[in-house]
Amino acid sequence: MQVFRIQVIRLIVAFAATASLLAISPASAVPRCGTFEIVPIPAITSHLAAFDDGTVWAIGGSASNPTTPVLRHFDGTDWSEQSLPADANGFAFGASGSTPDGDAWFAATRAYSVYEIRVLFMHVGAGGVDHIDTFLYPSSINTPGAPVDISASSANDVWALTASGDVIHFDGASWQPMDVPPVYSPDQRLYPKAIYAAAPNDVWIVGYGGSGRATYIGYTQHWDGSSWTKVSTPFDGQDQTFFLDIDGSGSNDIWVAGHSNYSQDILLHWDGGAWTRAQGPASGAAMAKVMTMEPGNAWAVPYSLSAGDTFYYWDGAAWSEGVRFDLSDAVTISWHDVAKAGTCDAWAVGAYYDGTAYQPLAARLMPGDVQAQAEVLVDAIDVTRVRASSKSYYGTAVVTILDRDRAPVAGTAVSGDFSGPTNESLAVTTGVDGKAVFSSAVVRRPSGNWCFTVAGVSASGAIYSEALNMESSDCEAGGGGNRR
Repeated sequence: MQVFRIQVIRLIVAFAATASLLAISPASAVPRCGTFEIVPIPAITSHLAAFDDGTVWAIGGSASNPTTPVLRHFDGTDWSEQSLPADANGFAFGASGSTPDGDAWFAATRAYSVYEIRVLFMHVGAGGVDHIDTFLYPSSINTPGAPVDISASSANDVWALTASGDVIHFDGASWQPMDVPPVYSPDQRLYPKAIYAAAPNDVWIVGYGGSGRATYIGYTQHWDGSSWTKVSTPFDGQDQTFFLDIDGSGSNDIWVAGHSNYSQDILLHWDGGAWTRAQGPASGAAMAKVMTMEPGNAWAVPYSLSAGDTFYYWDGAAWSEGVRFDLSDAVTISWHDVAKAGTCDAWAVGAYYDGTAYQPLAARLMPGDVQAQAEVLVDAIDVTRVRASSKSYYGTAVVTILDRDRAPVAGTAVSGDFSGPTNESLAVTTGVDGKAVFSSAVVRRPSGNWCFTVAGVSASGAIYSEALNMESSDCEAGGGGNRR
């Protein structure tokens, strides 16, 4: 097991203060589902899990005694507090997450010995805490094992990322540790930051590290159900690149947020085939958190804020200002955690420093008039065989992309895979006629039929609606295919 040093951030609590001092300025983007608004919260909160019924479970300081951590609940209208179970006494909470089934998980640690810590996983259901698991886990000064993030694809598939870069998996019955291979060698130094589980066989880790004392390079690792692999990004080998958060709406729509040297945004998108860098906002703000609601609908939160700074919004075409918070007496603003609850509801919690003390802060994405989004679909796939010479051939695939009004969509990035005589993955952009033309490698005396399957479609300012596809794959005459 590879484990490395990272500071465990303990729960920060302070006296409550009104949020009415915080104003919201108009921003340039038109978010699909309204915008973030400042909402009251009793005291500083560090970790939360939000749900599509409008409720929230969170860990924070008590409103009456800010140095005492409590379980905080929002019922859709009001906040209330519950004392933490006695089993949680002395634990420092460091991670939270939720499942699509409505479960909340919180992770905490407590010192045990020089080489071990006691890890606690607390499950919260509709009525409060209903289950706690505790066990010893390897950890030391140079190899800490505290959980730093939690993500789940279902109630029976929950993943916790540790500060060592390894994971602990919950299968619905018990938590089991899983070693993750080193990212860098020799003398690896690793700072894992976030995990996203799209499915039991589709899990991503992000963080930064290197093999030198002052080297910090962002990385991504992927679990395919059988093994972990490092996946290349446009920042491979670039020092002072920090990947801090990851979130997705599914296997083909995942965002990574971070920064380069604390001064330039990093926003990477996964479309199912590769990581690509998106042009960030003109401000170049360093990013710390990201929430991917659905394709063409995502929010990014800056790393460190001062009065007047901004949440940024992705509309499917570009990142731009989504909402600006103006707090006249804030020296700094820090967002501790974010959580989404569907496509049009999300939360951010943190604190601002007014020069004397830290004050509680919370913002909620308040649904407004939902903006209609353009949709694109695969209308047709035509695969044929072309003679290159007397005995050599290659396959071609013409993929037609239309919008819902049956009009061709130019400039759409289409990726797909040839199979049969050749096995290739290619990417092409559609022309003014909405057609993307793919050509395979030339094969002498090919055996079998060429087939082509669309892997991904990305259109600026629109979402790809696979459910509307007329075809998803096709083969040359006699080879089958998949029509709808």
